Amino acid sequence: KKRIVRRNLHYFDALNFADRIKCPLLSITGIKNRTAPAECIFGFFNIVPSNKMFEIYPDDGYHAGGEQQYKKTVAWLRRHGTV
Repeated sequence: KKRIVRRNLHYFDALNFADRIKCPLLSITGIKNRTAPAECIFGFFNIVPSNKMFEIYPDDGYHAGGEQQYKKTVAWLRRHGTV
């Protein structure tokens, strides 16, 4: 059954659910990210109706922002009562 579930998950696209997100959203992307291209993240971000913020790193890839972004993310989570 795990194989069937994994195969079926390919049918789901987060864009189909983005307009239902009500919680605060922090998006982070590196323009040079080949794993999750920034264009996809932008499309998702633009559809989400909730309170949102975007951190963009023009010269970074998958690990956009590194340790500094990690600290900023923890601070953002604390401000929004998540941590």
